[in-house]
Amino acid sequence: MNAPIQSTPGNTRSGVRAPSQSAPASPAKPPSISSGRIQRPLWLGIYGAAGVGKTTLAAEAPAPIFLDLDDGSSELNVSRFDGIETWPEVLGAVRWMITGEHDFKTIVFDTVDKMEWLCHQHLCHTPGDKKGNPVSSIEYVASEEGKTNFGRGHDMTVVEFRRLFAMLHELRRKRGMTAVFISHGKIASGINPDAAAADFNVWDLKCGKKLAGLFLESLDGLFYAHRPVAVAAGESQRDRDRGYLDKERLLGVESTGGYVAKNRFGLTGTVAMNWRSLTEAMGRAATPDAIIASIRARIAGAESSAVGRVEASIAAAVSAGNTAKLHEIDSYLAAKPLPRAATTTDTIPAETTATTEE
Repeated sequence: MNAPIQSTPGNTRSGVRAPSQSAPASPAKPPSISSGRIQRPLWLGIYGAAGVGKTTLAAEAPAPIFLDLDDGSSELNVSRFDGIETWPEVLGAVRWMITGEHDFKTIVFDTVDKMEWLCHQHLCHTPGDKKGNPVSSIEYVASEEGKTNFGRGHDMTVVEFRRLFAMLHELRRKRGMTAVFISHGKIASGINPDAAAADFNVWDLKCGKKLAGLFLESLDGLFYAHRPVAVAAGESQRDRDRGYLDKERLLGVESTGGYVAKNRFGLTGTVAMNWRSLTEAMGRAATPDAIIASIRARIAGAESSAVGRVEASIAAAVSAGNTAKLHEIDSYLAAKPLPRAATTTDTIPAETTATTEE
C-alpha cells in the first residue's frame, strides 16, 4: 500500500514525465553559432539631477511613447499612456506594445524610481507577509509579522524587473523597438577598488543598489546627464568658494570618480546632450578604427612591454575580424589601466645619488 510509485514511460509524478527507457537517444541538436556585430534596437538609460533635460532628450528619440509616471512630459508634444498607476498596469502596457497595432519605435519609462515604488507597492500587497497580509514596507515583504526580511523584498523587486526585461526582449525581437529608461540621480557610496585608498561618493541611479546593478549590467548604455560646474575661489579666506553651472548640457558615457556610467560602443568622456549627437557618436565609436583609437589613447604613456602586449592583441583581433574582441580589450583597459612608464622625475639619477652619498 505504501510501496513507492514506479516510474514508467508516460507516467507522471509531481507533474514531471518520466523519461522513456526504450526510446533511442536522439542526436544532440547542433548549437547555433554566429559572429560579428549584431545590429539591434538598444536599451539606454539616462539619469541625473531634476530639471537637467532627461525627458526632453528622450522625446527626441524616434517615434517615442512614454510611460510617464512622474508627469515629466506634460509640457512636451509626445504620445503617452494615460492612467498607469500600478505595477501590473506597467507590465500590461508593455504587453500591449508587443501585440497591439501601433507605429511607435521607442518606449520611454519615466522614471525608474517611480517604477520601483510601484513595484514595491505591488509586492507589499502581493504577496505581502508570509501569511498573505499586506505590509507597509518592502522590508517586511515575505517575512514573519513585524520582522524585517533581510533584503528579500529587494531581491523580489529585481525578479519583477527581470520579468519586465524579458518582455522587452520580446518587444525588441518582434517589434524592433528601442527602450529608454529615465531616472533621477542620487549621491551614493563608491567602493574604491584600491583597498589601501578611501571610498568616495558618486552619482548613481535613484533606486535600490540591487536594482541599480541590474540596470547597469543590462543596458547597452547608461548615461549621466549633467551641466559641468566651474568652481571660483573666494577672494579672501572669509569668502566661500562658489560653483557656477555651465550652460552646456552633457552626457557622461563612462564611469569616473564622480558618476556611474557605461556603454558598449567604445565611447569615452562626454557627449553633447541631444539625440543626434548621441546616435552619431555611438555609430562612429562602433567602428574598429574608432575602438582601436580608444585603446591606444588608454595605453599612451604606459610601460613599453605592456603596450607591446596590447598591440599584439589588437593585431590578432583585426586579423580575425573580431570587433567584439576589440571592445573587450577597450573595456578591460577602461576598468584596469596599465601601469605608467617611469619618467626621469620618478627616480633619482645614479650620479645624483652618488653625489648625495659623498
